[in-house]
Amino acid sequence: MSEGLIVVLEDERNFSRFLKMALEERGYEVYCYDNGQDGEEAIKNMCPDLAILDVMLPRKNGLDICMELKRKEKYRNIPILMITGVASNAGRDNSYWQEQTSADGFLCKPISVQELYQTVDKLLN
Repeated sequence: MSEGLIVVLEDERNFSRFLKMALEERGYEVYCYDNGQDGEEAIKNMCPDLAILDVMLPRKNGLDICMELKRKEKYRNIPILMITGVASNAGRDNSYWQEQTSADGFLCKPISVQELYQTVDKLLN
């Protein structure tokens, strides 16, 4: 029995595998895409229970995808979790990034499995 559908947009292969394995272990059906253009199309076609977006993606970045989805009535209720290593380097806290993108959650790499589970559970409940 599936706990829900999650679409992951992450171009780092090892991190994408980590997310997929961890979330599937919890019973989620997970689809991963390594570029923003294909991933955004998948989100629009599947209307998942949760979308996890890396900020920096080839072909279209996660920030732009998040802002576009949140502006459209059909997609704005899909919870979006942004994940990046950029935020800590930019000297900004998570609230800044959430405010800028309207993301529902934000995590900075590296993240633990427990941190992932806690955030996903919070966004889906």
